Amino acid sequence: FRMEPSQRVAFAEPFRIFFPLGLLLGAIGVSLWPLFYWHVIGFYPAAPHMRLMIEGLMGSFVIGFLGTAGPRLLEAKPLSAAEVITLLVLEISSALSHLAQHQFAGDGLFLVLLLFFLGALVRRRSARMDPPPPSFVLVLFGFLNALVGIILLLSAARLNSFFANQLGTLMLNEGFILCPILGIGAFFLPKLLGGGFPEPADLRIASALWRTRAAVAALCGLAIWSSFLVEALGWTRSAALL
Repeated sequence: FRMEPSQRVAFAEPFRIFFPLGLLLGAIGVSLWPLFYWHVIGFYPAAPHMRLMIEGLMGSFVIGFLGTAGPRLLEAKPLSAAEVITLLVLEISSALSHLAQHQFAGDGLFLVLLLFFLGALVRRRSARMDPPPPSFVLVLFGFLNALVGIILLLSAARLNSFFANQLGTLMLNEGFILCPILGIGAFFLPKLLGGGFPEPADLRIASALWRTRAAVAALCGLAIWSSFLVEALGWTRSAALL
């Protein structure tokens, strides 16, 4: 099987596939509400809507962006066609599971997707000596938020734990997106505002400076985690201040 040049570009730059998919899943997620009020669907769509917007829309954008920019920054080979197809199948399967109201299966499939994607990036990182941008520590926090959040939600369903459900919801719905936006923005925005684009050479900074900036990013991540914990305990105003 030989791919056309346009197909090779699409697989090498996954955003070309995952951005349109994310928009489609987001549109479906929003459409559930008018379909419910028009009595086209017979179930209350709060949970499927939430998952399609976070795991579908935003998840596709995270995978598409990092799947394209990550290997380039690491000067590693792009994701293979097999890896992109696997991610695509997992993303679509997760969305379909949520639409079918099988939330446990949908969350489980998204959990597998995140682990598979992280594994693909880690394998490419091993070929590099330069560390990733220090602010990308927050990107890792975002993935940890999603992973731990899903595990808490799955556990809450089994144990009927309100606290685990609240904390898991905050970590998945807010932390999964907030942390990567902060981590990616801290690296890309200064370059873009200066009229240029980040290059691999921008990663080559002194080890001491890298550790300092990474520590700052980690403290920001811990502060966000603390706010989730405080809010899950019911102290909403204190969480908002954090």
